[in-house]
Amino acid sequence: GKIDTHVGSIASADANNASAYFDGDNFIVKADEEIASISIIDMAGKTASVNGGEFNVSGFNKGIYVFVAKTVNGASISGKIIIE
Repeated sequence: GKIDTHVGSIASADANNASAYFDGDNFIVKADEEIASISIIDMAGKTASVNGGEFNVSGFNKGIYVFVAKTVNGASISGKIIIE
């Protein structure tokens, strides 16, 4: 079978111990504070958002995306996602 190699990397984080990674098609953001939402923005500026710290990207096209996660305390964690 085909193995997807999605990559998530953090560019900036206001929250402590922030991490961003994939578990299969689920993009997960974690920090010391609870994650309230994740938004993923494509290169055309189209935004998709979910509540919570987990975003299933199985319906996304291959490409480079920007993500912005917000914690319940309003801290921001942002970075880049490559979906392959």
